[in-house]
Amino acid sequence: DGARRSQVLDAIGDSGVQMHAFAFGADADHAFLSEAANRGDGGFWSVTDAGALEDLFSHLGARLGATTEVAIDVPPLARGPHRLELHASVGGSTVEAGSDFEARNEGFVWLAP
Repeated sequence: DGARRSQVLDAIGDSGVQMHAFAFGADADHAFLSEAANRGDGGFWSVTDAGALEDLFSHLGARLGATTEVAIDVPPLARGPHRLELHASVGGSTVEAGSDFEARNEGFVWLAP
């Protein structure tokens, strides 16, 4: 009913949580979902098929993703293969990433005075 819908919209606005909404198909309540997203300071999308839904989630993933930059000072590495591994805890879950690289130590020139 209208009173309940109004309560839900007010709760979304008062929560301080960003909310995104999408309507899948013609039978979805576009007006309510659009207003919910508006009150939640988020975005609203109307999705017509599975392909559009996949595109939407790709877009949102890029938009909502977070990037953290970490600078680490390390001593010069010996020439040859090395592996960099990063381990972190994000939201209680362990996240790991690794990369192999080759240290060549080229390009250093010392000019005596």
